[in-house]
Amino acid sequence: GKELFDVIERFADYAFNKSHSYGYGLITYQTAYLKANYPVEYLSCLLTSVKSNLDKAGIYLADARASDIRVLVPDVNRSEMDFAPDRVEQSAILFGLSAVRNVGEGLVQQLLDERAVNGPYESFYDFVERVPEQVLNKRLVESLIKGGGFDSLGHPRKGLLAVFEQIIDTTVAKRRERDQGVM
Repeated sequence: GKELFDVIERFADYAFNKSHSYGYGLITYQTAYLKANYPVEYLSCLLTSVKSNLDKAGIYLADARASDIRVLVPDVNRSEMDFAPDRVEQSAILFGLSAVRNVGEGLVQQLLDERAVNGPYESFYDFVERVPEQVLNKRLVESLIKGGGFDSLGHPRKGLLAVFEQIIDTTVAKRRERDQGVM
């Protein structure tokens, strides 16, 4: 009995490693295939997987640049929750709104839901007028401005940073009055 056990034990060490090697080899092959044949989609997923780790994200952003894949600035009208292939520009990735610093997924979802129901935001004023009040968190809006979230609406970042708090305060006050029936 003991000799047989010794033979099985030695084989177990070898067999365990071999089965592990096969599994890792298969995953490596599949990953290489995706990276070679679907580079924009692959990098979008990779960037999403590290969106809270700026050091790792930096490595993958450099990888995208080296592969001639542009990573566009976040955009309140085009970006999704996470990094995603751009439907307009080939070989481009839209920066995920939830990957912007100080921007949480719950608030991004509210911004996206409003956009889905009532269409793209036409201006910063339109954005402030339409999104739920929680989305108008000043740190969140400031981060979106600094990240380029409103660039496509034609607002220069520096100018918007100077006036956004006042616009939010005024608009929220008007919205509250309107909601209370005071016109």
